[in-house]
Amino acid sequence: MIMIFGAALRPAVVGAKVQAGASGSCLLVTRVHSELTENRSASLVQQGGSSRARARARAVSYYFDDPISQPKVAGGLMFVIIVVMAALSFSMKPFAEGTKKRIPKQGEASQCSQSARPTTVTVHALNGLRVLFIANTIFCHYFTLGANPFESVDPSTQAGCLSGYPMQDYFKYMPMSFFTILSGFLRTTTNKESEGYSWKASLVYAARVIARFGPAYWIALASLALVENFKPPLLAWPVSAAFMQPLLPVDSIVLGANTVAWFVSCIVLCSFIFPGCYNISLKMQTHQKTWLAIMCILVLLAVRCVIVSYLGAAYNFYARAPEFFMGMFTAQITSLMDADFVRWGGWGWLFDILMIAYLVVPHWFQGDLEVGIVPSVAPLAWCAVIVSAWAAAQCTDKQGKAAVGVLGKLASLPLLTSLAEYSFGAYIYQRVAMRFADNVLRPHLPDFYVMSSNCGMKWLAFITSWVIAVLSEKLVEKHIRF
Repeated sequence: MIMIFGAALRPAVVGAKVQAGASGSCLLVTRVHSELTENRSASLVQQGGSSRARARARAVSYYFDDPISQPKVAGGLMFVIIVVMAALSFSMKPFAEGTKKRIPKQGEASQCSQSARPTTVTVHALNGLRVLFIANTIFCHYFTLGANPFESVDPSTQAGCLSGYPMQDYFKYMPMSFFTILSGFLRTTTNKESEGYSWKASLVYAARVIARFGPAYWIALASLALVENFKPPLLAWPVSAAFMQPLLPVDSIVLGANTVAWFVSCIVLCSFIFPGCYNISLKMQTHQKTWLAIMCILVLLAVRCVIVSYLGAAYNFYARAPEFFMGMFTAQITSLMDADFVRWGGWGWLFDILMIAYLVVPHWFQGDLEVGIVPSVAPLAWCAVIVSAWAAAQCTDKQGKAAVGVLGKLASLPLLTSLAEYSFGAYIYQRVAMRFADNVLRPHLPDFYVMSSNCGMKWLAFITSWVIAVLSEKLVEKHIRF
């Protein structure tokens, strides 16, 4: 698969002529997609567009000579990859119990296991943020003018669907850094191998990752394959099934059959290499030296800035991996925080200040919000948000409640936190819900404005994505995880 993936990528000037014998429907479609993307990016640059647009203009100077010419072949490869990966995952299930270490009693743990990860505590404010950010991302995907996901509606009225709602790309892309860093943080705080991962434990860990993300991911992919009849490029379907689309060092949406799944693939790939990187961090003793963990975070931030300036931040694994491991080092820093420092009463207010800053930045900052100083330092701000929420959850008042601030209390509302376990499903199923609402429900709905208009269908799709997520979790996913 890797050989096919690499051979399919050919650098070329988009305007160059296609060589004789390289014609075909799949190549034509992907060339047209590349040319449209190039024209769109060039137009943004001419209109004073962002540096990210210029980066994408460079990135799309590639085309895909699709090696797969038949949908049946693409479907067969996709099916084989899913079966093989699922089989490999479940083959490790019998070994899962053997890798679980006995949790030592208080005062009995080794120094490594005491300091390698912070105290595990449910941080309701972070769970609420997950739901709010996922909902906002789906809103932006559904309602952004010029990016109409529905085939049957007129995009000209999209802007009026949520009049006044902040639709800037800033509010769509910034939370993705939060999710990546939070994933690295949680992987560290919840791992059961505080003294390091053996080869066996690493394989079991990878199997658990597949069992966690694979079912919903593959159900969404297979559903879109049926609805869209394996839309070209056909190579996208098996590549997406193997979580490989963000490994392409350009705009991976080109090889994203389920376009929103690129981010899930990034998290899966980062989780695969987490055990090895965690072992390296233990050898470096970042879990015992705060200054060293901070230096690692700053180095990763610099690496991310270099990668973003060259490739663009949106759809590739290489820009997201540094964020993930910034989360890992952030968790190790919290494990070293002094108890009196953790009990500081200002953590809840710091969380509120950081979240207010996130909301007001687009209104007063006139620079580039996609590639510039703001997105460059944003990962550090998200690390501070996570630390402040975690520390506030450690502090309790006389009633035993977490000493969170005003916004922390709003994010901790039971209505939000109860939806946190379904947020992944709502994200991965959003295109499935969109197709279901547009192709299945619309023809059977009464012909009146509320339900047959653009806005009505999009609200229906939004609700449907969460309904599908709940059903998927209750009926499928929770029975597969181990």
